[in-house]
Amino acid sequence: MNLQMIVNDIKTLPPDKQEEVANFIAFLKSRLSAGEDKTSRREAGKSDSFIGMWSDRDEMADSTAWVENLRSQE
Repeated sequence: MNLQMIVNDIKTLPPDKQEEVANFIAFLKSRLSAGEDKTSRREAGKSDSFIGMWSDRDEMADSTAWVENLRSQE
């Protein structure tokens, strides 16, 4: 979806819904300026001591397979 398509979609909305879109955009911008984007959260989480705690366990090399194996046993 390109910018012009988004603008056209917004123009088709009733005025009160256009206001909601504008409010949501303002909300997203405020989160970015407050450092709440994914990059900031990911950087902040690097100090968490539990991250990587199972990195030396062989069965965690493929965590999806590990979970599927656990579920199949249940």
